[in-house]
Amino acid sequence: MEETFQVSYTESGMRKLLQRLDYRYKKPAQIPAKADTEAQKAWLESYTEKRGA
Repeated sequence: MEETFQVSYTESGMRKLLQRLDYRYKKPAQIPAKADTEAQKAWLESYTEKRGA
């Protein structure tokens, strides 16, 4: 803010400004991954071979 607009705000002041401008924090929704079981098995086999276990 200070570089662009030559105005400095405290952290709480910036929050209040954004609220007055109707900005809201929105946490992104988690989307579960669609696991490919065959790919997981293949990776696990190659991983264990590389580890020598």
